[in-house]
Amino acid sequence: VYTVLQELTAEGRVMGSIQGRLDKAQFIPEIFTRTQHNTITSSFNQNGFIEFDTLTRLEIPDASKFLQRNLMSGTEKPLMLTTVAVAPSLVGQVEAAIEDAISTNTWIDVATLLPTPFTTADCQGLLEHCLKKRRRDVAHIFCEQYLASDQFVQNCGQLFKDTMQIEAEKYAASKLTADAASRSMAAAIVGETASGLRQDRRDERRRKAQTAPKSAAGGSGGANSREVKMQKSKDKKATGSRKRGGGRGGDDDMDDVSSSTGGSGGDMEFKQLEFLTVERIGKTLGEKIDGLDEELVTELAEYLHRPLTRSYQEVARSVFLTSSSSTGASRRQHNTDTMNRLHSLWVNITLFEKGILAVEGGCIVFGSTSPCLRRAFLLLKVGA
Repeated sequence: VYTVLQELTAEGRVMGSIQGRLDKAQFIPEIFTRTQHNTITSSFNQNGFIEFDTLTRLEIPDASKFLQRNLMSGTEKPLMLTTVAVAPSLVGQVEAAIEDAISTNTWIDVATLLPTPFTTADCQGLLEHCLKKRRRDVAHIFCEQYLASDQFVQNCGQLFKDTMQIEAEKYAASKLTADAASRSMAAAIVGETASGLRQDRRDERRRKAQTAPKSAAGGSGGANSREVKMQKSKDKKATGSRKRGGGRGGDDDMDDVSSSTGGSGGDMEFKQLEFLTVERIGKTLGEKIDGLDEELVTELAEYLHRPLTRSYQEVARSVFLTSSSSTGASRRQHNTDTMNRLHSLWVNITLFEKGILAVEGGCIVFGSTSPCLRRAFLLLKVGA
């Protein structure tokens, strides 16, 4: 049979084709092939797409090869997606919608522009094909079927600018308060430790003096004098170290700022800050932007979470540094004003003292009233 069919088809006496060989060969009449081709072509031209399942139902085993052989002729070639082949006319409609969304800084749901047989994978493939001719940063694809312009996404991020500033100021205030409390506690601990050490030294010297054996007056005097000299030298060293340490008092504020923000520890503290959760970001977007689909809100919130967190960390660091600098400057100015005030009072008191002495020396009558003058001048100046 196979040989006879081959001869008949070769002579043109039977219109058709043979697929396969020997016992697996199939004869396909030409009228059946022509009917298949006309059905597919008319459906594709009418709808702008053709499903691969339609070709399977028409007993076409390899749909992709069949379409490439029969439809990909000329300049306008269909776009092959996951489950459908799309006509250039339908692709042009989607490109026009994308152009409008980018120019108006908005978003579109491409699934509403396409027929129902298109799957989400087909929607994503079509969007990616349309964006190949553009820069990758002009638009973003969400949930495989939504397209939002980059400016729209940035505008969504700007909705959290005020909240970010408020949260950063709250964090800076709480951190400054906590740092001040930590410094006060550390200073108190150091003071208590130093006081305890001085008391222990006094007790030790007193115990040694009480338990030391009494010797000759000259000998004990020499020992006591040596002990006094050693104690004086120690006191001088301690005083010198305190003076050297006190010389850096003016830089305490800068040290506080650097210890709070400088180095890897301070940077790591700011990098661990969290701004808002994905749920709160999505809730805010849904409240402030009308018409957003729930799926788009969720994925847009996930996309914005990381950049918003990084921006918040930078804002919090900047606000904290500004607050620390202003607090340190005001503290230094207050200390300077206080010192100037005290110095002025001390100079005036000294002048009044000299004036009282001059009055006592020039007029004997004021000799008994000098204590009253002293108190009067002192109270007058201190009260001022």
